[in-house]
Amino acid sequence: MSGRLIRKSPYRGASKSTAYIVAVDDAGEAIELIKQNVTEPGDDIQDLGRVSDGLLQTLSLPAGSFVILDKGRASAPMMSAPDNDESA
Repeated sequence: MSGRLIRKSPYRGASKSTAYIVAVDDAGEAIELIKQNVTEPGDDIQDLGRVSDGLLQTLSLPAGSFVILDKGRASAPMMSAPDNDESA
């Protein structure tokens, strides 16, 4: 499985942005995961391309999760909110 590199900024072309590595193959799904979990209304979200399975493994990033890249370092993995409650 490969992942995606996603950028979030307050508007397109903004000098300050946040990058995420998302452990999802599909660009649209990766963008939606970031939108659901970390964006503010009006944020610009862009898919910057694919990241390798090797990078996901190095970061110990499970499928459906993401990390924030900050000054060349990755944060702890964040999981998306569950779609349903399987404990019921």
